[in-house]
Amino acid sequence: MKKILIVLTIFILAIANLSTTSVKKADIKNCKATYYDTKGHPIVHRSFPTAAYYHWKYLNMKLVITNIKNNVIDTVIVTDRHGMGTKHVDLSHLAFDRLAKLDTISNLKKRDRIRKSIGVLNISIKIIK
Repeated sequence: MKKILIVLTIFILAIANLSTTSVKKADIKNCKATYYDTKGHPIVHRSFPTAAYYHWKYLNMKLVITNIKNNVIDTVIVTDRHGMGTKHVDLSHLAFDRLAKLDTISNLKKRDRIRKSIGVLNISIKIIK
């Protein structure tokens, strides 16, 4: 009887573990990330980790963004929307610079020049509700 209970417990734990990992993988999407000009924009500020995503239902939600190339992770808050589809995220300058590791460059003109040459990052996002 004890063996049956032990085997049953292990089986239930294995099923619970499989179901949670599949849910986590379903929440992760591979996307492209760009930065956007925030001069004069009332919702977004360059110095905060914000983003624009494709639908208003994501407003004020957090996105955990991972740069696929260098595995840098950052968390941003969705404060705006855009019309470029589900596979695209527009980041503030701060968030883009953190993911591209440009935040260590103190010369702002050089940082802007490098940011323009990079243009697009390949990222994965996970939505935190």
